[in-house]
Amino acid sequence: GDKMLEERFNGKKVCLLPSVRLGFYLTLKNLFKKGDELIFSSMSFPLYIKIAKQLELKVRLVDVFNDDLNINYTLIEKNINNNTKGIVATHLFGNPCEIEEIKKIGDKFNLKIIEDCAQSFDSYYNGKETGNFGDVGIFSTSLLKIPTSLSGGILITKDNDLKEKVDFWMKNNLKNNFKYD
Repeated sequence: GDKMLEERFNGKKVCLLPSVRLGFYLTLKNLFKKGDELIFSSMSFPLYIKIAKQLELKVRLVDVFNDDLNINYTLIEKNINNNTKGIVATHLFGNPCEIEEIKKIGDKFNLKIIEDCAQSFDSYYNGKETGNFGDVGIFSTSLLKIPTSLSGGILITKDNDLKEKVDFWMKNNLKNNFKYD
């Protein structure tokens, strides 16, 4: 499982999770602090926005392109302020967003990029699979996703500290049948 995915995703660290929502929660909890602001697409998964708000993060919604409903990257920069710490880049309906343009903005302003790849497993942008561009890529393997394991998620990251924190959390909480919903 995870070794095969590490090879597929260019040696990034892989965490297999019981829920994609849990992966998103643990990512936000470990990368950001109360009051930090995240930019989301106005077509983001509503529960991700709920998770951000539960963690007391500020959410700024940016409009989408009409043709593919992915975040309009030309509007991101004017929505950045001193509290902005990250961008959640959602790849919708198997169509990757303009992730290289978003990455340039993230690099310019030192923002973390979280790729929401719940709907883009096996989707490519300029020959590179989604999930490989940001600091974190999160994939869903729920009943209606490809691939499916009926539930669950995959978190990939180049951040060793994040992987260790997620693994620690999983080891110490799953034995208590914790389920994040």
